[in-house]
Amino acid sequence: MELSVVERMVLITAMNAYGSKVGNITTLLIQRDLMDDIGFNEEELALLNFKNEDEGLTTWDNNDKVVKTIKVGPKGMEIIKSILTTMNKEDKLTYDYLSLWQKMFGELPEVSDEPVEKEESDGKKDS
Repeated sequence: MELSVVERMVLITAMNAYGSKVGNITTLLIQRDLMDDIGFNEEELALLNFKNEDEGLTTWDNNDKVVKTIKVGPKGMEIIKSILTTMNKEDKLTYDYLSLWQKMFGELPEVSDEPVEKEESDGKKDS
């Protein structure tokens, strides 16, 4: 699977926040190997030249020159999908996760342009 810099960064963040801290040895080893594969080596760090900007924003150079192909087996896919599904249920995904979601699950879900009716506090529908 090819991952961009952004996809690697959000996946590292997601795995750190939502990955298993305890579990069986197989899951922990697969998760550790995924993190190692997704991470950035010295050459990539020098090429990208990451900078921390105001308000926690991270910028970098040469975005189009660093795409990494990683091998993800069935258990690794299961781990990543589980993390993304949990984040989705908790409304923790950001725009940066869209391409990663699409790579993991295929197409993005259909979105309706139909207006949503809201319930008023007295139980009546607001039109």
